[in-house]
Amino acid sequence: MRLAPLAAALLLAAAGARAELAAELAALLDAADAGSWDFVQQVTSPRGKVADSKGTLAYQRPDRFRLEYAAPAPLLVVGDGAAVWVYDAELAQAVLTPQAELREGRGLLDVLAGDGVAERFGLAAQEGGADGLRWLLLTPPEPAAAGFELAALGFDGEGRMVKTRIDDLLGNRIEAHFAANGAAVGPALFAFEPPDGVEIID
Repeated sequence: MRLAPLAAALLLAAAGARAELAAELAALLDAADAGSWDFVQQVTSPRGKVADSKGTLAYQRPDRFRLEYAAPAPLLVVGDGAAVWVYDAELAQAVLTPQAELREGRGLLDVLAGDGVAERFGLAAQEGGADGLRWLLLTPPEPAAAGFELAALGFDGEGRMVKTRIDDLLGNRIEAHFAANGAAVGPALFAFEPPDGVEIID
């Protein structure tokens, strides 16, 4: 068999598999167009040090989100599509950043936005593990721009994203478990007004 036709056939097969994964991922993300989840998160450093946290994540595609850490220390991050607020109640500080400046490097939030994910990331699938989940693996061509080396999204049999795993640029592994909490998602959730007396940094 000539190598050229074989190579062409392999490339076509790979392109077909990629298209199928892209369509699957798009469908799964579309099904989670908006929602609110409780989460527990564990960050493991390259030296094995573990840091735990928990909170809630609310999201409305393509660019509204509310990430609220309850422990170990309260921290609120709100994006309304135009700006991102990071509010630390203990420090009485709120940092304001135009959301356009954070389009890259938003990690999981950039993936959940869904726009152009298939074009911007390498895609692969993995299943059959002990957790019984189907994992979709995303690798950015330029990790420094994306803010991570690998993002893995774990979906259960009903197509719900219940786990994520991100390997960041510093060698940390960030794992999170999600559970839908049924909270209403609306415009008020993604609005933030700094309390009186808070220092605003922009």
